[in-house]
This record gives sequence, structure tokens and C-alpha cells, in this order.
Amino acid sequence: MLINQELRTAALAGGGFVEYLHNNPTVEGDEETGSRKVAYAAPLTIGSAGLVLGSGIYVEHPGGALNRHRW
Repeated sequence: MLINQELRTAALAGGGFVEYLHNNPTVEGDEETGSRKVAYAAPLTIGSAGLVLGSGIYVEHPGGALNRHRW
């Protein structure tokens, strides 16, 4: 998965979530497999520049509040 491309596609669609695996620096041993991460990207225009604004969070606890929420 090309994460930046997926985030750009989500933003150009008006904004959206992308879920993927990424190395979490606070988790030992996930360098090969990654930890679950959810990001949101939205379009942003400043002057004539079309940009993508995004933010993400690691979802570390199965059954946690983020896992129960449906996007």
C-alpha cells in the first residue's frame, strides 16, 4: 500500500479515513509487521495551493473506543 497516495485519494474525495500498518516507535518488535494505524486526510486550499491535511493515531488496544467506532 502506498500510504501517501491513499491519503491523497481520500482527501480528494472530500476527506476520509485510511487504515494501515506502520512501525510504532513505542512498540518493540513491530518493525516487520507494523501496528494498526488510522489516519484521516482532508483537502485544504491556501491561496492557489491545493494541499492535503492529515493526521493519524495508532490503535493499540483491541476493543478500545476507537475500535468500537465505525467510520
